[in-house]
Amino acid sequence: MKKVLILIMLIMNHAFGQGVQVELSPKIPTAGERFELIFQIKMTGNRAPNITFQHEGLELLGKRSGGVSLNTSVINGRISTSKEITLSYSLLSKKPGIFSISDIKVEVDGNILNYAPFEIEILKERKEASGFFLIAMPSKTKIYLGEGIDVNYYLYFQSSLRITGETVEEFPKFQRFIKRFHNIQPTIEQATYNGAVYYRRIIYSARLYPEKTGELYLDPMKLTSQYYDTQRGLDSFGAFGAFGFSTGRAVQKTLSSKQVPITVLPVPNPPQDFTGLIGNHEFKLEAQQLKVLVNEPLEIKFVVEGPGALENFEGPKLFQHQLLEEFDNKSVITELNLSSARKTFNYTYLPKGAFQKNSEEKTFSVFDPQSGKFLTKKIIIPEIIVGGASLKSFSSGSQLNYEKGAFITGELSEDKMLAPYFLQTVPLSKKSWINLFLGILILAIGAEMIYRRFSKDGRLRYYYDICYSLKKNGPNYSALHKLIIPLNTNSMEDSLLNIIENSGLSKESKDYFKKLVEFSEKKSYGNQRINERFEYKENLFKELLGILKLK
Repeated sequence: MKKVLILIMLIMNHAFGQGVQVELSPKIPTAGERFELIFQIKMTGNRAPNITFQHEGLELLGKRSGGVSLNTSVINGRISTSKEITLSYSLLSKKPGIFSISDIKVEVDGNILNYAPFEIEILKERKEASGFFLIAMPSKTKIYLGEGIDVNYYLYFQSSLRITGETVEEFPKFQRFIKRFHNIQPTIEQATYNGAVYYRRIIYSARLYPEKTGELYLDPMKLTSQYYDTQRGLDSFGAFGAFGFSTGRAVQKTLSSKQVPITVLPVPNPPQDFTGLIGNHEFKLEAQQLKVLVNEPLEIKFVVEGPGALENFEGPKLFQHQLLEEFDNKSVITELNLSSARKTFNYTYLPKGAFQKNSEEKTFSVFDPQSGKFLTKKIIIPEIIVGGASLKSFSSGSQLNYEKGAFITGELSEDKMLAPYFLQTVPLSKKSWINLFLGILILAIGAEMIYRRFSKDGRLRYYYDICYSLKKNGPNYSALHKLIIPLNTNSMEDSLLNIIENSGLSKESKDYFKKLVEFSEKKSYGNQRINERFEYKENLFKELLGILKLK
């Protein structure tokens, strides 16, 4: 090992005497990690130097220029100017061992310089530099499934180093983790590591939630950093050296953090109402109006806040009744701070008949990793009242008990429903009866005109309006749902994709509307951005309307 380092130093000194300096970054590379072979060439001409060399057993990844610098010096009253250019070659070895760089030729200022070969030692594992290194620091290394941890990647360096910039070569992938990336301020702070005092700067930060039990790993992060070491580069006759100043020399180095293992434990004996959330959470239900009429939307907001993996938490079933249709809920996640977030679910229900549902209690369990116990959270699902009347209530001649302004309720069936009916408690005058008669007459005439216009199918105009809305505003899952559901020939509920497949549509139309349903679902309820474009195909929608017309 010492012989190899001495050989490299001799070659570097010999090269410097000829106006060329060669160095490695890092000095001793590691298998599987790229390293740089850097040539610093002093020259006087304008033509770029040409470098060739053999690198048997090493993979050449690329070449890049490190820039050009001009140096001016005054010696015995004479001014001289020299130019220095830096060229860097990226190399990689997939296995450890000793490898040779041979047949080195540098063509500069019309001369070809030959240099003796030298050897490079490739280590199996990286030796951590004592003064400059990159490290991943998780808040915990032993956690439960679904428990969140904060991970920070820090660049540690000694006070003598002046960082001038860095380029991230590879970000950690965090496979089998849910990821929330943090917006960070790259501030420098003082810290102690292994008993030594360093400066450090946070490079990358995220909150992670494991999706699998067992041994998981935090991936390495790789970056190339440029810096000056103010304790190196002393030269009594170099630039400014003659005047007694110390100068630092620019250095480029590629760093990689170590892989960090994370042990993920299963949650022990979870209860039936366990939400999968780890840590203390708050659950809230909000409703603006709980007394509605038949076919009047009922909108509910459900909110959960806490440090858990809310991305995997699905909206619970809140109101369930045979006369209550529930639409797909939409959700959005808002980060409250680096470790906590809020997930809001917006529910929409449509009552199909009048009923009253009493309030009830619903429980949610979360797991406290500190105590190892489950915490039970309770919310009250409030009473809802849907107003309406049934045909049977009027035809039977039964006496109705009511109060002023109250909803009318009675026995209900879906085929005998009437629109909401409000009782008149003030006697009408003769003039009022005439106005009422004229109003009814006008309504009858209007209804007759509408019926004549849409005599082929009273519902067809409704479907036409939906198609026009889709064409104008783009895909919407709720609107598409209303178009597809009438195609269902099965008495049982079925998915939209199955309804399309079992319909009388052509194969082209089936494929188109299946893809449109999936596209609309992602667009309406998904959290990710959709890059696809929707194409409204007039002929296929006409085919769909033709089948709906026959229903």
